[in-house]
Amino acid sequence: VFDNLNRSSIAIQSIYEKKLATGLTNDERRRVLDYCDAYRKFMASDEVLSFGHQVRYPGSNILYAIYGRLKRKWSVVFDELVPGEKDYFLFLPNKRDNYRQLLLTPQFSDNAVLVEKISCSIPNNTLLVVKDHPHSSRGALDYRFIKTVRALPNCLYVDPRGHTTDELIANARGVITVASTAIIDALVHMKPVLSFGQSPYLVNVDPLPVFNASSLENLPELFKQMSQTNDQVERIEVFLYPFLS
Repeated sequence: VFDNLNRSSIAIQSIYEKKLATGLTNDERRRVLDYCDAYRKFMASDEVLSFGHQVRYPGSNILYAIYGRLKRKWSVVFDELVPGEKDYFLFLPNKRDNYRQLLLTPQFSDNAVLVEKISCSIPNNTLLVVKDHPHSSRGALDYRFIKTVRALPNCLYVDPRGHTTDELIANARGVITVASTAIIDALVHMKPVLSFGQSPYLVNVDPLPVFNASSLENLPELFKQMSQTNDQVERIEVFLYPFLS
């Protein structure tokens, strides 16, 4: 498995470098855009959005599931997001104690610390909207993280069952995440992505299709750079193409 992944990564880097230099043909670009359109339709489908699909428990955990959902209902207050009212960046955190976050980016594994630093680094007159991980719908919540988010004046903690990720990404100025497949969700919308730590999917292409934060100190500068320019969109299209190849 490792050898296959390694060969795929080398091939992806090679195609990316070549296509970044020459540009995609009309047919190649259409292939990427068709994929992005199909991906967005799939992620917005009833099957994917159904509560039963996102929330599954083995029988032995049924009592924990009930307790978690009741505790969530009684103790979590959500903020309202009015579409189009104000520009916002979207933060899609991993679930608490996520193994990818702990292993790949241990220095960015505390979501409460991250959201505090992000909130004071985003441009003035913008909001930070936080949509928690789907697991939070069944009560798997980090209450310290939620308390931190709700105490920040420019942050909104929205109900993950009341807003689809696709909808929130489509209306955001940019997306922020850590070691998550949400990177692809944002890239298919051609949105600027701020990723903490590891390169996306361990494919070390240069220049990266995402804005990569190696430390918390350079966040304000990275947010100034994040924009949906033609060059950035082209880089994302070229990055997605090798995966389809």
